[in-house]
Amino acid sequence: MRSGLAWGAVSRVSQLAVQLLSAAVLARLLSPADFGIVNMSAVFLNVANALADFGIKAYVVQRKDFSERDRGAASLLGWLLGAAIFLAAVLAAVPLSRFYHEPRLAPVLAVQAVVYLLVNAASIHIAMITRALRFRRLAAAELAGSVAYLVAACGLAWIGEGYWSLVLGRIVAAAASLSLLVSHWSDLPPRRVPWRDLRGLMRFGGAVTATGVLGQLDENFDNIAVGRFFGSSSLGLYAVSYNTAALPQKYVAFTVAGVANPVLARAEAGTSFAAACTRYVRYQVLVPAALAVAVGVLAPEVCAVLLGRRWPEAPSLVSIMSVSAALLSVGTTIGGILISRGLAGDLFRFHTVKLTATAMFVLVGARWGLKGVAVAFAVATACSVLGGLAWAGLRTGLGRSTLIRAAGGPAAAVAIAGGMTWAARTVLLAVGGLGTIPMLIVGAATFAGALTLAVVAALPRERDEIAVALRSTLRRG
Repeated sequence: MRSGLAWGAVSRVSQLAVQLLSAAVLARLLSPADFGIVNMSAVFLNVANALADFGIKAYVVQRKDFSERDRGAASLLGWLLGAAIFLAAVLAAVPLSRFYHEPRLAPVLAVQAVVYLLVNAASIHIAMITRALRFRRLAAAELAGSVAYLVAACGLAWIGEGYWSLVLGRIVAAAASLSLLVSHWSDLPPRRVPWRDLRGLMRFGGAVTATGVLGQLDENFDNIAVGRFFGSSSLGLYAVSYNTAALPQKYVAFTVAGVANPVLARAEAGTSFAAACTRYVRYQVLVPAALAVAVGVLAPEVCAVLLGRRWPEAPSLVSIMSVSAALLSVGTTIGGILISRGLAGDLFRFHTVKLTATAMFVLVGARWGLKGVAVAFAVATACSVLGGLAWAGLRTGLGRSTLIRAAGGPAAAVAIAGGMTWAARTVLLAVGGLGTIPMLIVGAATFAGALTLAVVAALPRERDEIAVALRSTLRRG
């Protein structure tokens, strides 16, 4: 697991650096409306993400006896799903453009759906590499995609292609990643696969996919509401603000989840599984959730550096959305814990309740504009994550309060660090302040120092584990 985390960390740090550079360039070259149009299509395509996988990765990773026939069935299903999603996107393009009152959306959605022909061709390769715990190869493919997106999207935006630069950049990125994955696990879909092999995979994938679709609808319902009620420019502002707040969730929380979920699936029931789950929750609070809180506290400086002066309303939204991003980072543990015990049905029920709550809160919050939607989404997420941790603990035999207690101490440490950073920033502003970059550096150092002191003083388990890891690293050096 440590090797996987190391390669995952290398990949995500590299991708984060590339993402920050591309975001900084694109935010200065494109308008909020450009981002808004692409994000209108992204809502459909994010739901398609859940359909695209259809539980293939989870099926391949968790199955103890995985044969060539199983691999053939998974490969064929991936290709079929990619073609089906492409066709569905083409058919849905015009109705969705009418729903959003945005005629430019139809060709954007149809062209962007090409990504899923490439993504689904890669699905079996990603699953097999993950099963073999060859995270180095995955890291290389993901980094190649990020660099390809940076070059293509920024280059096209520079010559004035507007929102098409974002669309074509994603296609180039998917092709670049696929080229590295296929070079390692080279196979085409089999010509003949018995339907009984596909049926087993489809039964497993059905529950996982339905859960994923609900999860994507839940996470994107605020975007749907903003695009429908406020238009493409407002959605662009909202989406860029959320993407800024969610950088730790995307590049850290999902890295930990990608490594931890296969480990959880192989853990024996009992003490080892309980220890793995509680450690998973604690570190999702202490790393990605903590980083999200830091981004929220330092939102004015982060937005000034990352987005420039064209987004004056972004800092206040980022501050609110960082709460949602921190909570969702912790919430990634819920699905991993339930799926690792084969409880896809319970995860489906959880997401059904979560989507209902999110829809109710967001529709009410929309009466107060973008900030109202952001606050409503954060409140709904807080309620859902706390309930989900209790539900996951209950259904896996860990106890209703075990996972919540595991998160409690680290969450208090993060809150203390956030409060001290906010106080330090307020004092500095009151006495005349610093420049943007110095303020960002001082704020980040204050947060890191305060969090370290809180961990050392109040979290002995994490303190000892970090000390052991540091000693091990120094010995290898």
